[in-house]
Amino acid sequence: MQPRCTIILKFNHWAKDNQARVLNVLQRYLTLKTRYYAMLEALLQLRPTIDTLPKAHQALEKSVVQAFKEPGSVTHFPMANYALQAVYLWLYPSAN
Repeated sequence: MQPRCTIILKFNHWAKDNQARVLNVLQRYLTLKTRYYAMLEALLQLRPTIDTLPKAHQALEKSVVQAFKEPGSVTHFPMANYALQAVYLWLYPSAN
């Protein structure tokens, strides 16, 4: 059995870094693109529709959904004082 490899990812900006990682993976492993977009469609079914969210939450949700659909396309994310619904396609930084 081969030893496990631990990769430590540094996060500067959670959403921007995840977009870059998704874009890198999709460019490097072309066969994953179809699967990513199929998973994205399923994920979007789990997320609230924009118009059901409070006005204060809508701008950030729109940005995040855009980032899912076109990784790398969103360079500015509105400030928010709340946690987004979980993003199952993105990595989360370690608590350490």
